[in-house]
Amino acid sequence: MKISHIAIIPDGNRRYGKKMGISVEQSHQIGAKRMKELLTWIKQADIPTATIYCLSKDNLKRDKKELKDLFTLIEDKLFDLLKNKEDVNVNIIGNSDHWTKRLIDIASGYNNNPNSKYNLNLLIAPDKVEINNLDLLIRTGGMHRLSGFPINAYTTIYFSNSLFPEFSKGEFDYIINEWYPKQIQNFGR
Repeated sequence: MKISHIAIIPDGNRRYGKKMGISVEQSHQIGAKRMKELLTWIKQADIPTATIYCLSKDNLKRDKKELKDLFTLIEDKLFDLLKNKEDVNVNIIGNSDHWTKRLIDIASGYNNNPNSKYNLNLLIAPDKVEINNLDLLIRTGGMHRLSGFPINAYTTIYFSNSLFPEFSKGEFDYIINEWYPKQIQNFGR
């Protein structure tokens, strides 16, 4: 089974920081580096659409400084990722009341490009949306819940015990090349 749309709930950055004795900001920086690597792995696997669950509605209840730092990190890393890459469409999905102007400006420069081979969806505080045609959802961090991720009925879900900064290419390759193909999808038949 070919994966055409993958989603990631990158959970465990703060717990990783606590485990390693580093600040929340440092742990989010390490998680952002891992996300960049993960997006490269997704592209190498020729998966055309990726959805990243950046922030849930519950995440928006965090400390204002942490949220400001998170949005700045998302904006900076998105800008760095997109520099000189003409083959990616970017869509922000969710409640626009929580998006920053800079995030919207960055994303608006990279959507609706007919020459794009890849699509990147950023999910921020989703409200009354459903992510359709999603083949595989990976949640890291060891929690077996969706945390408000708007999923459709026929999505295969993999729960990883790895905290997001520790999620490895080896585990990613195992999931998409060995585990996922063994999952039976009969769509109710």
